Amino acid sequence: MTFTGCGKKVVPSIYSQAPIETTCLGMSPTGVQTLKVWASGASVSKAVENAKKEAVRHVIFKNTYGAGACEQHALVTEANAEEKYEQYFTDFFEKKGDYRKFCKETGADKVKFGGEDRKAAAIVVDVNRKALKKKLMDDGIIKKQ
Repeated sequence: MTFTGCGKKVVPSIYSQAPIETTCLGMSPTGVQTLKVWASGASVSKAVENAKKEAVRHVIFKNTYGAGACEQHALVTEANAEEKYEQYFTDFFEKKGDYRKFCKETGADKVKFGGEDRKAAAIVVDVNRKALKKKLMDDGIIKKQ
C-alpha cells in the first residue's frame, strides 16, 4: 500500500489523479469511530482487507478532522513511533494480525472497481478506538493515562 501524509490514500492513476481521503462518518458514545476508507489490492477481497487495515492505521497514527465528535487525535502521538515499534506494528497488521479485532466492515457504501491487475474499494468501517487504545496501553506503545 502506498501511504501519503495527512490521512490521504493514493489509488492507481487509472481511477483518479487526486488522493482520496479517509472520512469520518461518526463517533459513538461507546468509543467506536465510523470511517469511510479507500484502498487497493490485487483482488477486491484484498482491497477490502487493506481498507480495514487503513482504517485502524488511521485511528492509530492520524488525526481525524470533522464536525463534533469526529474531531479525534491519533492514539499514538509519539514522533516516529511506527518506526520505533516497527516489529510490533508489522505483527499487528499482518494477514491474521490483531488489527482485525478492532475493526468491522459495516457493508454500507461499499464501492468496488478496478482494472485487470488492480482492484480498489471504498468501504465503511467501524473502529473500536476505546478497545484499541487499551490494547496499545497494555502493550506499552502509549503511556497509561
